[in-house]
Amino acid sequence: MHKFRKMLAASAAAVMTLTSAAGALTMISAADAAVPSISMGVIAGGANIGVDIYIGDLSGDVSQYDITLDGEAVVVTETDTGCKFSIEAAAKDMADKHTVSVKNKSVSADNNEAEFTIDDYLLEIAKKGGAYKELTDAMRAYGKAAGDLFKTNVSEFNATLSAAQTTAAKEKISSYTKSFTTADYNTTLSGKKAPVTYAGMNLSLRSETVLSLFYLPAEGSDMDAALEYLEDFTGCDTVQKQDVDGTEYISQSVTVPAAKMFDKFTLKKGSDFETKPFGALDYMKTVVSGSYDNALKNVCLTLCNYADAVQNFKEPSGETAGKEEGPFTGTATHYNKAEFGNILNGHLDDYCSDNNIYYCALSPDDYAKYAGGMIEITYNGKTIKALAADLMPEGSGHNIDLQEEAFAELAALSTGTISVSWKVAANDQAAKISGGNVIYHLEDSKIYYLKIYLHNPLYPIAKFEYSKDGENYTTVDKEAEGGACYVIDQPGSAGLWFRMTDIFGQEIVEENINLKLTETNTDKEVSGTVQFPK
Repeated sequence: MHKFRKMLAASAAAVMTLTSAAGALTMISAADAAVPSISMGVIAGGANIGVDIYIGDLSGDVSQYDITLDGEAVVVTETDTGCKFSIEAAAKDMADKHTVSVKNKSVSADNNEAEFTIDDYLLEIAKKGGAYKELTDAMRAYGKAAGDLFKTNVSEFNATLSAAQTTAAKEKISSYTKSFTTADYNTTLSGKKAPVTYAGMNLSLRSETVLSLFYLPAEGSDMDAALEYLEDFTGCDTVQKQDVDGTEYISQSVTVPAAKMFDKFTLKKGSDFETKPFGALDYMKTVVSGSYDNALKNVCLTLCNYADAVQNFKEPSGETAGKEEGPFTGTATHYNKAEFGNILNGHLDDYCSDNNIYYCALSPDDYAKYAGGMIEITYNGKTIKALAADLMPEGSGHNIDLQEEAFAELAALSTGTISVSWKVAANDQAAKISGGNVIYHLEDSKIYYLKIYLHNPLYPIAKFEYSKDGENYTTVDKEAEGGACYVIDQPGSAGLWFRMTDIFGQEIVEENINLKLTETNTDKEVSGTVQFPK
């Protein structure tokens, strides 16, 4: 299960690292037992997009390996499972390709190499849905906008803000009230006979996000006197001379990570005076409401959206056994699918038999909610799990009909009926099947008609929607007696988007999947790329 680990940046701003208990979120190269494994985690919420690279499965001491990033040696920190190193990337560079190489100095076969982009990695996280989707989508949209502005490598990006997100960002920025103005600040400086004149504000977007106030020497003063005066302020990170388009300024700068993008700052000149509060939103409001390039406006909007996603993110509480619904109480009976033609609803026969999963049948009301979900049944201190793969038409309440072998683990078959409690739990077998993702089982399907059964979700599906463009979705009703079965008219031969919501409200999106439909009916299974978070 994925989780965020809160860390402290050098600028003393809270950032978040996408990691797992094993050390990193996603493998970026095959984890072959004979070679080192390479995986990565992305740090969110900082002034840059930070990346942790994890090296594992080393056959010896870390010092036995040459580890490089883009051909350059890196300094690593040892971990319990190997080692790691960190890099930082500006938002505009998120689509740049990087290569990590790990080579044993003595054993030529003991090496590994992986190529990745931060954007690709964020996309993989977003596809998994859940708590991470909003944040990683926001990071990708910010990277796309920054790449567009600075003409960097954005050819593989497809991330943009929705209309609702754009409106929300504009409202956030436009509703901000400025208290720091050029005229007021220069009046204060003049009244204090300061050797400087305030010239303007800038928020750097080319690299890390740094908010700067720019000054020029006042009339009758020089650059050295101005610099000495400004160096005596507290509240800024750096004071330096800076050339901007051929003009030399002095800047006072504050690093502003995404986690503090809406904060206000003040600078203090000893006991003499203190500036009025200012922040990144001062700059954004000037840009978004002014006659500036649309590409620059879009960076401001996407950065605002990203910062909002960081600050609204709710950190998962840690590793858990998964979500549950219940418990319910009812009467359990037993049956054998052979009595009904050896067919389980929803084409789950092979799924259950191939993966040693018990099956069960639920009453109509429960089956409508939990078809395809894993049911945990308890009787006299004994607990088993069975997949809700069948409908019990004659059932009522929370009664349940168990596969004979499942029932036998709880009580003798001759008992006939027992009183049990049961609940809906995570399908703990899902991670071992089809790469751990949702499976799409197609029946009698072609470009004019798609009948699709959703197999292997971690939790039962509550809502299923499809789209042909990734923007406009249509909700599809579940078929009455077919389990997690849905019918789409005129699906066509191009890619489709599937948006699925589980009974706990968690949403995942299968993007642009090509089912390779033709004019001829087909029955087949297609492995997906997404799964609900635990």
